[in-house]
Amino acid sequence: MHTGLLPKRPLADDYNTVCRGQNVYINWRLMEFSAITSAAEKKEEITHLQESRRQPVWHVIVLYILTLGAYWPFWFAKNWSLLIHAHKLANGEESADERLVAYTGKDELSAVERKDPILLTIGMFIPFFDLYLAFRQFILIARIETDKTTYQARHPRIAATLLLLTMIGLSTLFVLPQTLYLFYLTSCAPLIIAQHRLNQYWKQHEPPDALVRQAFSSIELTCVIFGSLWLGLIVIRPFVVH
Repeated sequence: MHTGLLPKRPLADDYNTVCRGQNVYINWRLMEFSAITSAAEKKEEITHLQESRRQPVWHVIVLYILTLGAYWPFWFAKNWSLLIHAHKLANGEESADERLVAYTGKDELSAVERKDPILLTIGMFIPFFDLYLAFRQFILIARIETDKTTYQARHPRIAATLLLLTMIGLSTLFVLPQTLYLFYLTSCAPLIIAQHRLNQYWKQHEPPDALVRQAFSSIELTCVIFGSLWLGLIVIRPFVVH
């Protein structure tokens, strides 16, 4: 008897429809979980990104000029800390720094054995003694020169003496009149040479794909901003006064 109602769908069709819906929902949840997991892994990878001990030469130039030369003791102190830590790392005296890439050197840095980076940092702010410490670091950088046939590698003391005398000599340009005294900032030249040699050493004893930080740290960026303003005032002052 015809009742005027549409025929009911078979139960098998209803069951298949429900199963397909559940499968779609499960697959969607799995995709969502996979995306969250992938994002978390990438975030963790970025958080633990390790960088090289190398410092771009242009960093040294910018920071030296914009701090009017005040950066130089900090540059030496930073290098003392990196060199001493690398030596201790090679001898198994310290654990690896998670911020830095692996160091593969051996006994090249034996000259910094039993040296205290904190005392050396303090020493860089003691007049005249800072020059002696700078001289010692120049000698060390010359000795670890990657190309042992170069003059500085064969005569590290003479090379270090020339760098130190050049830095002192260029610093005396501070006595020039008016804004010409700013030529004393060319005294960063020895630091540029030493940084280039040091970078070559780190490059040889670090993974080939080591990331070299190009951005300034927050402290360095602050120095760059205020240094730019101060240097700008020095340069325009003669024009404003006259």
